[in-house]
Amino acid sequence: MKPSLPAVQFAPTTRSAPVARSAPRSRSWPALELFFPSKRIAVLWPLVFLLSLSSCSSDRASKEPTRDAVISLLNEFHQALLDEDYNAATALYLAPTGTEDDIAKAVPEWIDRKEISAEGIRALGKEGQFGPLLAVFPKKGPYWAKSVGLSPETMWGLRLGPAEVAVAITEGKMRIVRLDEVGRFVIAVDLHE
Repeated sequence: MKPSLPAVQFAPTTRSAPVARSAPRSRSWPALELFFPSKRIAVLWPLVFLLSLSSCSSDRASKEPTRDAVISLLNEFHQALLDEDYNAATALYLAPTGTEDDIAKAVPEWIDRKEISAEGIRALGKEGQFGPLLAVFPKKGPYWAKSVGLSPETMWGLRLGPAEVAVAITEGKMRIVRLDEVGRFVIAVDLHE
């Protein structure tokens, strides 16, 4: 004999107002819905993230000098020397600790000794290697940084042949740390051409 199933009784149905149903979701991501309940927010968050990254990189970039900024500093320094405004020139130069007086005495002679010239600055701007100090001067850079009490990672270099320039930003101002043969180098190049 077959087991019998209990009889099921159905309750009478009454018609009620239709229930509004939302459209079925395709491929739900519960974790994303937890953080982004709206599709608009979920779509816009990558844009907000990318904008925040670009603002961080622009902050960093504003603290790092560009080649043009270094060339501008060299031109300003050179003009101060030509104008015999030695106070302005020494304000643009960060002397090694303990040599400030010696540098102040030597600055007036830099034009005569061809340490810097307009042609040398142009040549550096056009063809010089520019970058972080340790990339441009891997051997000399750490010594220069130590002499002024700075980290080499906070300094930048510019070189072309024997011409050497190192700069750093201290107290929100870019200053020259090393300047050598920027004028003499061009004279040597002109002789060989």
